[in-house]
Amino acid sequence: MVRPDSSCYAWWGRYMNNNSFCTYPLDNGYAQGDTGGPFMYKNPIGFWQDVGIAAALDYSAKGIFVKTALYVKNFIKDNTGGALWCDVPEE
Repeated sequence: MVRPDSSCYAWWGRYMNNNSFCTYPLDNGYAQGDTGGPFMYKNPIGFWQDVGIAAALDYSAKGIFVKTALYVKNFIKDNTGGALWCDVPEE
């Protein structure tokens, strides 16, 4: 479950910024070795979307994710040469 920004900032403080979100439980979001892995969301029409990337700056800050959407059109697309991109399905 994604937490409200106010809750994330209160719990994680310096680890949070406008490019991130956190999940519940606040201190147990993922394990060592999961950094770089996806946070997947099943949208209301049943398609899975990658909405975040596990991004702990240290392993005491488990549960913080970078918002994938902020990087698709620049960094991700630029570094996945030849990848095909699909539009978000509509209902």
